[in-house]
Amino acid sequence: MARKHNTKNSPELVTKPDSLGTVLKAAREKMNLSVEEIHNRTMIPVASIVLLEDNQWEALPAPVYVRGFLKLYAREANLDYNAIIGLYPIGQAKVPSLAKNSSIPLLSSLNVGGAKDENKDERESRVSTGLVVFILLILATLAISYFASQKANSSSSSPSASEMANFDVTG
Repeated sequence: MARKHNTKNSPELVTKPDSLGTVLKAAREKMNLSVEEIHNRTMIPVASIVLLEDNQWEALPAPVYVRGFLKLYAREANLDYNAIIGLYPIGQAKVPSLAKNSSIPLLSSLNVGGAKDENKDERESRVSTGLVVFILLILATLAISYFASQKANSSSSSPSASEMANFDVTG
């Protein structure tokens, strides 16, 4: 449900005010929209809209959500998202590195994202071997259950020699 809005008016709104909240509030008021109308159009929680316009970044959810809110708000208020996100104070901050203080492997060390892997043949060989072993285990299980059911059927269906001696055929 992507909407295209004209962003020709957005550079003047972004360059004059000092803070992101001021820009957002000015754009909303310029369009004669209430906080509730922005909420109804974007589904951003009313409390988050108020916090955005008041520059209360610590009270907002994680930065990934705030960036999403800003994108929706910018689209609805005909603002340039790139200019808006440039004013977002946390958007420019560097993410702290976990490598020094954590034993959790980072994504960069896990070779994620289709990077070239020198051990591709070895990995494919391990997968193939594992698949063969799995199939053999299934076949062995099926064979054991088949022979066990045959033994149970043969012992219950044919009478023993002692039963044959006492068997009366004359009726």
